[in-house]
Amino acid sequence: AYYIMRSGVSAAMGFLQMDAKDTGIDTLSEPWAQMVKDFNVGDGTVTVEIVDEASRFNINTLVTPQGNINEKAMERFGRLLKLIGLDDGLSNRTAEWLKGNREYLVYTFMDISELLLVSGFTEDMLKRMERYVTVYTDRRNTNNININTAGKEVLMALSPMLTEAIAEGILDYRKEHP
Repeated sequence: AYYIMRSGVSAAMGFLQMDAKDTGIDTLSEPWAQMVKDFNVGDGTVTVEIVDEASRFNINTLVTPQGNINEKAMERFGRLLKLIGLDDGLSNRTAEWLKGNREYLVYTFMDISELLLVSGFTEDMLKRMERYVTVYTDRRNTNNININTAGKEVLMALSPMLTEAIAEGILDYRKEHP
């Protein structure tokens, strides 16, 4: 099982190495974004799925490395929470918790599961959020969401002006013009 798993990791690394030689723009039409399902390897099968972390909202952008709450990021996170059916007030609570509890880590979550440390978050909420948030992108650029790979909810969270119709239009346009 270990070697079958390693072959999946190697395949993913190969896709990403090929992509690194290509353009600096990531889209969902590239080979890395196509799921490889049930690929036979020895006595087993491997499924490989690569997700662009930059298509997600980085919760570490809620507080700057200097310890200041980022109002724009907090508004975006609040909109995202509301779009997925959660309380948008959790955005402020998350930023305040991060500011008050993570100074020694330069105000960062190390994993999204650490949201469970914030009052009001439950495991069910975390499961609903996990495909929309990350901690793994460069938070120094608060505009680091890749609109070429972001889903509808993340796109709509970027601005109150981005309605569902506009977000759907962006998704449709990306299919024809990656």
